[in-house]
Amino acid sequence: MAKPEQPGIKGIHLLFITPLKEDYSLNEEAVREEVEWCVQNGLQGIWAGGYIGEWNYLEEEMKKKLYEIIIDQNRGRLYISAGAHGINSAQAIRLVDHAEAIGCDSAWISPPTPRKLTEDEIFGHYKAIHEATRLPLGLYNTYPKNIYVRPSLMVRIAELERVVTVKDALGDIVHIGSLYNDCKKAIEEGFEILGVPYNMLPHMLYGGAGVTSNNWDAAICLELDKAVKNGDIKKACDLQLALSASWPFLFSEALAKQAYGAKIDSSGIGVQKLKASLCMGIDMGPPMQPFAPASEAEIAFAKASLESLPIKVKPFAK
Repeated sequence: MAKPEQPGIKGIHLLFITPLKEDYSLNEEAVREEVEWCVQNGLQGIWAGGYIGEWNYLEEEMKKKLYEIIIDQNRGRLYISAGAHGINSAQAIRLVDHAEAIGCDSAWISPPTPRKLTEDEIFGHYKAIHEATRLPLGLYNTYPKNIYVRPSLMVRIAELERVVTVKDALGDIVHIGSLYNDCKKAIEEGFEILGVPYNMLPHMLYGGAGVTSNNWDAAICLELDKAVKNGDIKKACDLQLALSASWPFLFSEALAKQAYGAKIDSSGIGVQKLKASLCMGIDMGPPMQPFAPASEAEIAFAKASLESLPIKVKPFAK
């Protein structure tokens, strides 16, 4: 069964940072500037309301307002996917319905958190949303930050007609290979797989549609995409090494940090918003409470990390 066509889904998309004011209200001007920054830097789309966009800490009405501003500013230029992650299926359905009503191209959905679900419960979540809505849907697979959707379960979910894509953030090469092998039939029917910066090259070599990038990595991702398409694998490998250096993500360490009772030194969101602010020249504001802004040490780290990137994004031009 052929899936709805999504021509805009191929390429490099931004994982949209949610800009806040000091009183933790939505910064509409900064939202509009971030959309324009995407256009100025040659990105193909925006994926709003994700983990880096603080989806699980924003009120439902704030998320809806965020998507409305993005759609209004975009004016049909970029592919727009709205995060419809909910703490239950009913909330996700409301967010998908809103995304459709305002003109989003798709809605992407994480399994509910934090309680662990069985695979039948995860499938039931997506099936209920699929049956109650009409917009094309995407999966969000970000283990160990969230519940793991294994390739065999992905196959079941991808059989739903309007499930058109997945953002797959796992850094495990065996998982990535299994994903393309197990989902072969769905891919032939139009199911598209998007990676993230630190696993981009394996996805592209397997035939992935592109990646959802962070603000500061976007220029490198665009160049890596070109290198793969031009058959310059040596250049692509060099660029992947640069992306991996900017995201020193080791699966075992990430898993340990997510364990119950594990102590962490930073929640990470403060320094991520700072890096986005510095590279774009747009103030993303503080993270939503209770999370803290970047510490002095994190500020120094962010500046050094951005300086080390071999290709830098263009700052926002008003």
